[in-house]
Amino acid sequence: MKTALLWFSGTGNSLHAAKRLAAGLEGDCELGPLSRTAEDPPVEADRVGLVFPVYAWGPPNIVLRRLRAGLPLAGDPEVFAVATCAGSAGGTLVAVRRLLSRHQRELVGGFVVRMPENYPPMGGPPEAPKRESILRAADRRIDVIAADVNAGRWRVHESNLFARGLSRMVNRLARKHWPNADKNFSVDDTCVKCGRCAAICPVADIELVAGRPTWLGKCEQCFACLHWCPVSAIQYGKKSRSQPRYTHPGVDVDEMLAAGVPAPVGPEPPEE
Repeated sequence: MKTALLWFSGTGNSLHAAKRLAAGLEGDCELGPLSRTAEDPPVEADRVGLVFPVYAWGPPNIVLRRLRAGLPLAGDPEVFAVATCAGSAGGTLVAVRRLLSRHQRELVGGFVVRMPENYPPMGGPPEAPKRESILRAADRRIDVIAADVNAGRWRVHESNLFARGLSRMVNRLARKHWPNADKNFSVDDTCVKCGRCAAICPVADIELVAGRPTWLGKCEQCFACLHWCPVSAIQYGKKSRSQPRYTHPGVDVDEMLAAGVPAPVGPEPPEE
């Protein structure tokens, strides 16, 4: 049994989930960045897992684009998804199932893992004790998911009908705002011009001008640039200066950078 886990991650939460899941799965397991699947050869595996965060009760734009284009998968593997989020997943997995079905693929399993909040407009990450408690619970949850996948205990996590309808509306409005929301980014004079922000952006939204970042209007709202800045020089609005930065303690920056060349930004996702 071979499994391929395709991940997208901003702060490392989903990458850690993919790594821990891979360690618990039986048979061979390979990890690869979801953002590159459109350019790579077809993925050959018996099972394919999609691991990504929830943004505004739905999948990130980059994930929607990949699903809209059709995942390049060889044969007919079992496809499942693991969504990481700080609160409710809303209609995330329902949207994934709907888009897969457009390409005659079935979402056989959909799981949710709670991770620490890391979205600056929502206040940033919790204090250390609460954050560590959430991380321990997340690891236990991932281990349960691995056992379910090994046993073929498939199910798709769904919110109630009202929550799905509300989340669909909220996500649709938020997605239109995200690309140009990078106008709220700024950089302090403490910037050391290392270029990490540009290298880690999954959609090449950052251009270095005289060594300092400028944003180009195609943001994913993953906040990788802000959280992985080694000197916390990148700000978002007025409140981020007082917020601690957050990256998953089980992931280092080299793993994030190893995801490869930033994914090109194609057509905007459909109205889901």
